Amino acid sequence: MPPGKKNFFYFNVFALTALTALFIFKSWLLLHEGLLSSQAPDPKSLTVSSQPAVTALIPQALAANTSSDKPISPDPVMLKVPAIKLSAPIVKTGLETGGALHVPGSPEQTGWYSLGTIPGDIGPAVITGHLDSAQGPGVLFNLKKIKPGDEIDVVRDDGSIAVFSAEKLARYPQDNFNTQAVYGPINTAGLRIITCSGIYNKAAKHYSDDLVVFGSLKQIQAAGTYQAK
Repeated sequence: MPPGKKNFFYFNVFALTALTALFIFKSWLLLHEGLLSSQAPDPKSLTVSSQPAVTALIPQALAANTSSDKPISPDPVMLKVPAIKLSAPIVKTGLETGGALHVPGSPEQTGWYSLGTIPGDIGPAVITGHLDSAQGPGVLFNLKKIKPGDEIDVVRDDGSIAVFSAEKLARYPQDNFNTQAVYGPINTAGLRIITCSGIYNKAAKHYSDDLVVFGSLKQIQAAGTYQAK
């Protein structure tokens, strides 16, 4: 092949190869952008901290019933379980930056997830507390001793008492928490008391499991009942 035609031939091959590569790159880029957008996480997903217990996603079902025609129930202020000699203040908890569930700073307090159900209302009200701390046993150290049928009293800020009955205890691995069973919607007034359980991992600084006490509402004693005792 004459030198001029040979150079022209190589030029055409080079140009065709470059165009083909550019086409493949643009096609990959469009496909990649589409995959990224289709796999974007749901911004409404809420994660919760493993301290003291809850490690699963909090579903929207846990949100409080804010119907405009429903009177606002009084907030809980104290948790009492006579069978295990538990009497502890309840403080409000919410969400930290990033959607993690805030827990009480003191191991002697329990925390009510105040963005969810008020104890005594329809739905699963959630109360958490520490199992222990560097100083010793925490407020819910004896939670494992609760038995089905034990009374659980939630004193509210008007002196009324939401009286629950323990239904069952369940333990869930923190890396496979049963979100639906604990937080799923219910058509009755329920209670979930949660703390750590299982084996403590010193490196990770958390326990292997969560212990959950499930309770159901028996009655609501009238306002002022607690102060009258």
